[in-house]
Amino acid sequence: MNQGPDFLILGQGLLGSLLALDLCAQGASVIIADFAPRRCSSLVSAGMMDPISGQRFALSWRYEETTTYALSVYEKLSSLIGQPLITPRTIYRIFRDTNDSDTFHKKYTSGTLTPYIADIFTHSPHPDVAAPFGGVTIQGGYHIEVGQLIHSLRQYFIESNQLLINPDPAFLENLNVKATIHCTGAYAHLSHYFSWLPFRNSRGETIIFDAPDFYTDAILNNGNWIAPMKTGRYRAGATYAWESLFHPPTEAGYIAISAHIKTLIPKINTQIMSTESGTRSIMADSRPVIGQHPIHSTHWVASGLGSKGTQIAPFISSHLSKSLIKNTPIDDEISINRFLKKYLTHP
Repeated sequence: MNQGPDFLILGQGLLGSLLALDLCAQGASVIIADFAPRRCSSLVSAGMMDPISGQRFALSWRYEETTTYALSVYEKLSSLIGQPLITPRTIYRIFRDTNDSDTFHKKYTSGTLTPYIADIFTHSPHPDVAAPFGGVTIQGGYHIEVGQLIHSLRQYFIESNQLLINPDPAFLENLNVKATIHCTGAYAHLSHYFSWLPFRNSRGETIIFDAPDFYTDAILNNGNWIAPMKTGRYRAGATYAWESLFHPPTEAGYIAISAHIKTLIPKINTQIMSTESGTRSIMADSRPVIGQHPIHSTHWVASGLGSKGTQIAPFISSHLSKSLIKNTPIDDEISINRFLKKYLTHP
């Protein structure tokens, strides 16, 4: 068996990249193995961090805690790669119908959303944005240049001889490491080590488009979204598909997102520049999963970040790196231990 580094990380998406940095910062030696091409959800992510999400206007999981930490990490990484990564964003959450409005107001009366609501509007806050049922202005949102960060860190890891691209799997199996950490997102469910976990992965498609006669620095969201990019372009999405998980962009996805764009900015002419597809890693209970395989103790998993990877990946990375280095316990809410009964009954 070949003598290897302390840790082998499978996957150089956002979480795998951050985990490598965290482990190295604690004095560990790390190699990352990345298998390309893959439909990495990190690379097609809008990079949004928003406090209120979903059709039920739910507060994002541990938003204050995870976002405060994430912003500190992204600020440091901005210095590392020499480019700013963080842009604060207002979010216009536009009601789709009267039921949507009613759902919000019922939730709003509880007081849990109050710190994040800057305004409740009955008329559109933007002359080119359709909002026939009104909506709310959400504060405390951010956009992170995730794709730029991953590409910059890829070059950083190559230059530091830490990244293996498409290595022989047999070589990896024979490395003598303390732990192999599966940061492969939705692909983790294809691993024989972790296929027993209750994944409910979904494929999402996005469109990048130009709109020369339109400008907003806010994120528009009516269940689908349009987000401004630093290039002056816009990204729109996203679809949810539960089959053909690693399929490239489809005509059906293109048609659906194009229709969503027209719903939000009906009077604006757009030019489609590209379409993208990525697969979200989601667990049955919609929370991340990290931890050690119950039998194969040198194999660990970190997955299930869903559409909240930008927000929670720094927190998950820090939590996991401390467990790997210092053997600190993993939070019960995200521990793999909550699924052990499924492993015991797995055929």
